[in-house]
Amino acid sequence: GEDDLDNRDQQFLSLVAQHRAERFVMGVRGEYRRDILLRRTEFIPDGFSQAGGEADMISLDNPLNAAEISTPDINTNTTREQVRRELYRANPYLRHDLTEKMQTEIGYQYFGLRYGSGADQARLEDSDTNAIYGGLRYRASEVNAFSFRLRASTFEPDEGLDTDNYEATVGWDRQVSERFNVGFVVGGSRVESDQQNNNG
Repeated sequence: GEDDLDNRDQQFLSLVAQHRAERFVMGVRGEYRRDILLRRTEFIPDGFSQAGGEADMISLDNPLNAAEISTPDINTNTTREQVRRELYRANPYLRHDLTEKMQTEIGYQYFGLRYGSGADQARLEDSDTNAIYGGLRYRASEVNAFSFRLRASTFEPDEGLDTDNYEATVGWDRQVSERFNVGFVVGGSRVESDQQNNNG
């Protein structure tokens, strides 16, 4: 079953599909992954923690090593447990050549996380992230190009507050030689949560 952690098998599936035409490219990228995370709980004795001896929970977002076992570590006062995770990604996109020097791209991104038993204790929560983005690239010369990109996303946890994020970046790159190029990207972002909106 989904929460059968005695079976530590991990599965993944990746998908890439693309169609090219004279002046546009459309495609989709996708991924499904089912694995196990390692949850490490550290118990800090009284006098060593500002929280007065409360347990500090640290979630390590790494696949479980098959050698790890859910038993206490007496020497370091930690326990290690397994949490089943399912990850979903999807990214359809469209790129279009407006002119010989200007190209635009738009797309949608989805990222979903689902956790099995033990997620509450590890402070892990199912969530969905939806995003749309758009960008413009202008080739000023054979070696210089400028880019501009906007992205808006919404993070929706099952029980926590929804969060909206808005990003904007601008960049420049230069092809110095056939094998070497330089460039930079600068940008900014704004984050809004349901709590801020309700207080406003």
